[in-house]
Amino acid sequence: MIKSRKSIKVTRIGGKSRTFWRIKAIPKLRWKIASPLKLLTKLKNAYMKMMIGLAGNVGYLNTENMFGGKRIPKARKVPLGYSNSEFDQRLVYEICKALVATRELYPE
Repeated sequence: MIKSRKSIKVTRIGGKSRTFWRIKAIPKLRWKIASPLKLLTKLKNAYMKMMIGLAGNVGYLNTENMFGGKRIPKARKVPLGYSNSEFDQRLVYEICKALVATRELYPE
C-alpha cells in the first residue's frame, strides 16, 4: 500500500524549531594611512606639549633626572637635646622631684 507523503502525520519530539548556524564574515584588517597633513599636526602638537611641560624646569634639565624623574631626599640629622651627663643629671632631678612630691624623701 503506497501512501503519499502528505497523508502521513509526523510528530517531532522536542518541539523547538531548529537553529541554523551562520558563519559570520570577519572583515580583514586594513591599514589606515594617515594623511601627511594630519601626521604633521599631531607631531607639532606633541612637540608643543613636551616643550610646555619642560618650560618650568630649565635648571632642572642639567641633572640626570630629566623628564620628571624624582630624587630621593637625604636623611636629616636629629639634633640631640641632652648629652649623656646632662641626661643623667636631669633624670636624677626628676626622680628627686617626684619623691619630694610624695613626701618619701623627707619623712616626718
